[in-house]
Amino acid sequence: IPCQSFVRQMIAKKELKRRRLDYAATKIRSAYVGFVTRMDYLITVSSAITCQSFIRQMIARKELEKLQQIEMEKEYYAATKIRSAYLGYTVRINYLITVS
Repeated sequence: IPCQSFVRQMIAKKELKRRRLDYAATKIRSAYVGFVTRMDYLITVSSAITCQSFIRQMIARKELEKLQQIEMEKEYYAATKIRSAYLGYTVRINYLITVS
């Protein structure tokens, strides 16, 4: 009976050691997989942010071009108004000079 007890004790110790190693391996594996997953997520988020930034930049440039075009049209319209007022004035003055 002492021999059988010793053998059972050795088997139990080996089983306990195997379970501890399995537990440690599982912890290490889960930590590694979690790290890799987080890094993949951060890379994906970073790529998405970069793409969004580029798209926003393109949209902002197009809006700026539109605003500049509108501003140029307003300036052209104002210049035309000033020119027409001046030409009208000079024509009226020349007419008055001619009539007098």
